[in-house]
Amino acid sequence: MLVLPLLVGLLVILLALMLLGNVVWISYLGRQGFRLSKEPPSSSPGYEFVASRSQRITGGVRVRWIPERWPFAAITLDDQWAFVSGFRPVWVERQSVVGIREIRTPFMNGVRFESLDGRYDGLIFWGRNVPLIAALERFGWPAGSAARTRPGEPS
Repeated sequence: MLVLPLLVGLLVILLALMLLGNVVWISYLGRQGFRLSKEPPSSSPGYEFVASRSQRITGGVRVRWIPERWPFAAITLDDQWAFVSGFRPVWVERQSVVGIREIRTPFMNGVRFESLDGRYDGLIFWGRNVPLIAALERFGWPAGSAARTRPGEPS
């Protein structure tokens, strides 16, 4: 008889800890520019990648509240577009990106695409043991020293 209330109590404590952890995690990402309120564009521009002039990297992605863990997402990129596949696909136009911000955590590193209008603020792509910044720079994306920040943001 005492076991059921104990299990229910433990379940409530576990759920509360998970919720608190998620709030702390989102707050941490928010300090790095991630915004839950931004819905990145998902409509396809009808663009097709050429295999010999593009790169595909497997990883994880977070689009607003929806996280997808490695290896269930991927980013395909070239010098014009990046396509983040997953439950909520996102197309990122190179021309609208003014900077790439590296997101660092104790477990893995990711990237967030910065634009003047903030359209990609709700998107983070996570790579696992992959030099994402180097791959983006190789295709001419504004990462590293080529990155600019939005007006009013610290560099």
